[in-house]
Amino acid sequence: MRMLDSIDVANLPDGADAYLGYTGGKWPTFNALVARFTNRADLLSMAIAADEDADGCDREAGDLAVTQIAVWVKRQLARGVHRPVVYASASNMGACLVSLSLAGIDRRDVRLLSAHYTHAPHICGPATCREPGCPPCDGTQWTDKARGAGAELIDESLLADGFFELPAPALRPKEEPMLYGTGKSPLAIPPGTRNLHLVTGEARKVTIEFHGIPTRVVVEVSWATGSEFVPVPDKVHAAMVDVGGHTGHVSLSCE
Repeated sequence: MRMLDSIDVANLPDGADAYLGYTGGKWPTFNALVARFTNRADLLSMAIAADEDADGCDREAGDLAVTQIAVWVKRQLARGVHRPVVYASASNMGACLVSLSLAGIDRRDVRLLSAHYTHAPHICGPATCREPGCPPCDGTQWTDKARGAGAELIDESLLADGFFELPAPALRPKEEPMLYGTGKSPLAIPPGTRNLHLVTGEARKVTIEFHGIPTRVVVEVSWATGSEFVPVPDKVHAAMVDVGGHTGHVSLSCE
């Protein structure tokens, strides 16, 4: 599905599957979208402040902070919004998911809309853009240089089929693996996870800090020795993963 947005609704061309608009801030465009596109396309309202109600919230500088997302999502769920949307840059999406997990909000209760301006259509995830620490998303704003009406530049997103009717995915015994490059990255651990499974193509030292647990776990993993499993303590739903400053990637999945 193709979704467009602009700070000037007049710049938006007809024919997209969906349009995104903001409920507040300097460019409150959602009401104008409703007036123009109702019954012609799906519409997504986006809040830019924690006290606004909408279909989604914008997590970026000047808008909602990571620490405000969980409270906002719970309020939207309470008022009947189906799977509220969390919008954030691909590099920040892992931290957003950890914040939600720590608040008891399951991945299946939200839709993740990432911003990753590769200028090539894609939906972020380990099998596509391979952005370190970014989980599989439901849609991605992949460019801010799409052509709008009168050749004005606008934003364009690629959404998963059925984004606006997307049912909660079925429980899976194994989560899709996430890739980690260098440095520290947060990890949301789904309920029921027993082990973290690590695989890499070269010798690496991986440090895992489980949330609320004072002891760090250090794992030596390499392709020669095979994959490694790290047991997850009871009632732990997040961890910080540090793969050091090396090049290459470590693949990690929750099982």
